[in-house]
Amino acid sequence: MSKSKNIDRFAEIATELVSDRHANLQHPEQPPKPANCLPLTAGSDGKPLPLAKKITTAEDLQRELGELRKRMQPFLRDLAPAPPTTREIVRIQAFDWRVEKPEDRADFFSVQQGGGEWERVKIPHYGPPLGPASTLYRTVLDLPAAVFSNGRQVLCFDAVDYRCQVYLNSVCLGTHEGFFEAFEFDVTGIARREGNILLVRVENDFTMLGQAFSDGDTDGDKIYAATGLGYDDPEEGWHHCPPGMGIWQGVRIESRARLAITDLFVRPLPSLDAVEIHVEIQNSGSNAQEEAGLLVSIYGRNFEATIHTDHFHRGNGQWVRGFGDLDHGTPDCEPALMGPGKNFLSLTLPITDAKLWDLETPWLYQAQVRLVDATGKTLDTASRQFGMRRFEQDENSTPKGKFRLNGREIRLRGANTMGNLDLCVFHGDIDQLHEDILLAKLTNLNFLRLTQHPVQREIYEACDRLGLMLQTDLPLFGSIRRNQFHECVRQAAAMERLVRPHPCSVLVSFINEPFPAARAKPHRFMLRDDMEIFFDAASKAVRRENPDRVIKCVDGDYDPPVPEGMQDNHCYCGWYIGHGIDLGRLHHGGWMPVKPGWHFGCGEFGSEGLDSRAVMEDHYPKHWLEAGKNGSWNPGVIPKAQSMNFHYLWYPTPDSLDDWIESSQRHQDWITRLMTESFRRLRGMNTFAIHLFIDAWPAGWMKTIMDVKRIPKKAWFTFRDVLSPLALSLRSDRTAGFAGETLPVELWLANDLDEVPEACSLAYHVLHGKKVLASGSVPAKPERCAPACQGMIDVKIPALTERSEITVTATLIDLQGTAIHDTRVVFNAFPKAPRVTAPVFIYGNKARGQEALAALGIEPAAGPIEEAEVILVTDVEDYLSAPQDLNRAVRNGATAILLSLPTGRHAIGAHAVEVRKAGMG
Repeated sequence: MSKSKNIDRFAEIATELVSDRHANLQHPEQPPKPANCLPLTAGSDGKPLPLAKKITTAEDLQRELGELRKRMQPFLRDLAPAPPTTREIVRIQAFDWRVEKPEDRADFFSVQQGGGEWERVKIPHYGPPLGPASTLYRTVLDLPAAVFSNGRQVLCFDAVDYRCQVYLNSVCLGTHEGFFEAFEFDVTGIARREGNILLVRVENDFTMLGQAFSDGDTDGDKIYAATGLGYDDPEEGWHHCPPGMGIWQGVRIESRARLAITDLFVRPLPSLDAVEIHVEIQNSGSNAQEEAGLLVSIYGRNFEATIHTDHFHRGNGQWVRGFGDLDHGTPDCEPALMGPGKNFLSLTLPITDAKLWDLETPWLYQAQVRLVDATGKTLDTASRQFGMRRFEQDENSTPKGKFRLNGREIRLRGANTMGNLDLCVFHGDIDQLHEDILLAKLTNLNFLRLTQHPVQREIYEACDRLGLMLQTDLPLFGSIRRNQFHECVRQAAAMERLVRPHPCSVLVSFINEPFPAARAKPHRFMLRDDMEIFFDAASKAVRRENPDRVIKCVDGDYDPPVPEGMQDNHCYCGWYIGHGIDLGRLHHGGWMPVKPGWHFGCGEFGSEGLDSRAVMEDHYPKHWLEAGKNGSWNPGVIPKAQSMNFHYLWYPTPDSLDDWIESSQRHQDWITRLMTESFRRLRGMNTFAIHLFIDAWPAGWMKTIMDVKRIPKKAWFTFRDVLSPLALSLRSDRTAGFAGETLPVELWLANDLDEVPEACSLAYHVLHGKKVLASGSVPAKPERCAPACQGMIDVKIPALTERSEITVTATLIDLQGTAIHDTRVVFNAFPKAPRVTAPVFIYGNKARGQEALAALGIEPAAGPIEEAEVILVTDVEDYLSAPQDLNRAVRNGATAILLSLPTGRHAIGAHAVEVRKAGMG
């Protein structure tokens, strides 16, 4: 597909060809066709099939959400005692702001003094300009005396996008690169009581992906993928997170003692009966070395418990006695002296009978650490919530790569996110953040993929509290600039330091959809061999920060395989047609080639469903909704929307706005069920995530299954249903049949539980309208944390006089007779077609042609080719080698049908026809 401003950039990415590196990959073994036919008895057994409780309306959703909120509320409690306060904090909540001009660079002194025109903005702040640009943030502030009472003053940034240089009172404090990482500067001796001038120069750049939404193919050095906050601009800012810039998290000045705690990490040991506590201490004092110790306490965070109180630690892994006036621990030992700069202390503490962090019971502890000097005086304090949990990927399992949470096998069922959670924190709406997490749990999701970007710490803390796992991606997409290798490794370690304290954080990934052959720019981008060196270096950097981290190097690999770990592919064959795998082959049980002997994943799949009318009317610009001259409407007016271009592949062109909403959401619903059920029937696929969950903006990225107003689309209800932990699915290669035919239907039971439920049964009916044609029941035979085909239901279509529907329903029932899950499949049924004789001439293989015609109820009439009205060409090669007779017959009025033209350029009659191999469309 040639590059053009009219080509959807993400559709273009979907056409990237996989390289020839996959020679050692293998297609997973397809499940064998079931040999057992499930028993059927004519008529009804007199018992209506029980139906499982499901959410089918928005009202049902709100009621169930309220119940879930009530059930999870206890886990949001703060029951640990408040630690003592040692720092005075001044938060900077507003700046004067403007886009930098060339004259600002020429007269930087004037900028620092406030010259020129400025706009007052609140912090956090984010938005344009995109690409190479600089913006200026300036403020004048007075500081209270308390900030100067503790010895040191530190200026802290929670995150700035992207590069920045920071000046205080005309002193350049330093620079920083990267959009998600916290950083700080010691401003002692520079800060004063009154009239402090703080100036932050923020730089943006083209991303390494290139400008996905503008003309050209300019790429830069910005480490950013395609996901972030977005901003409130319907033409540019709403859609798929354009790479804006700004001080998008908090800024503050705080007082600190000469020795201060700058990081606290609590690592549960694999035995789950003890923790390692790692404390980072900054010595900014005038003494070259200073003796110090730690007082460590552990409490329940959302439950009442006191595990340890003021246990004293002096820095070499021993408990000690006789430090100042303290009296804890074991005999004296040599202290660790805090040298200038960073110092690192660690200790191990037992936790017996720990309350484990799990999805339904996210119990949290809190570690509180006091830093004390040799006299016992408290210099600084820090606290950190943590959960006792173990998440691992087993490389000795069969297949390799089984995920385990607290020793139990778990299959990851998730969704991608793109900004909705970030915006909740950005706007200070923590209630909405909690509700979005609860909506994910209500959807039967057990994890969210924070697609292509780390997020604010408040999101990780909220998921800790509410029991939802997270995958965090380094913001890389497609390729890596050669000169950014070391910075990418550094940011991988920074990402791990951000996420490692949180029990919800179970998985990290380094790059999304790496392209083969360095995008044909090896002079700018790393080749795959270089990239695999990066995977190795980044993995080592991450595990240096956290030895227990599970890593999936690539999400959606267009250039597989990775040398270590599991393989992940993205699959949009229900939208970008033919992407990854043929849709029918997926439905039949196939998948792409993967690393032999390993589980595998699908980090993205989905299709577009338009926003609800409520969102359109409340938020869209009015001209987007104006009908054309003939009264019709189409979504081509929505910037970056894909439905207008891609609906031709899937459904007839609707006319009105409501018809477009209905048709697009109906397609999204259908493809969501087909693909998700196919994934759950794949024994080897143990992680997948739909693209996407909740939209951050109106018309943001309409592959979401819930729009910006949290109005569920049709696909939301289906996705939730199909993700039931115990779920039935009915699979057939047919969608219709004629009277007298038998349609084979496979009955599957997918079990995501690490246990085999006992004494469950299956009941199933075949219906014509409301009439039960046949029924049956058998004991269920689920497998532990795996799918299992239960057998075949042979559905015989009765005699019919008109088109109608045949429905097969099945229910999984527990020992008490309660329905656990139910499903159905509907077939179109037609009266038996009368056989007709038609003047069709078979050109080529007679048997093949007769078989094709017989399926249509047609018997070819005998006669020469000259008398035929229709000529069925079964062997195209024969025609292409000697076309004279067939061409003559067509010129005399016959119609020729050619089956399966091969790839290449061909002369068909008087015309040239080219058949190309297409990855999409």
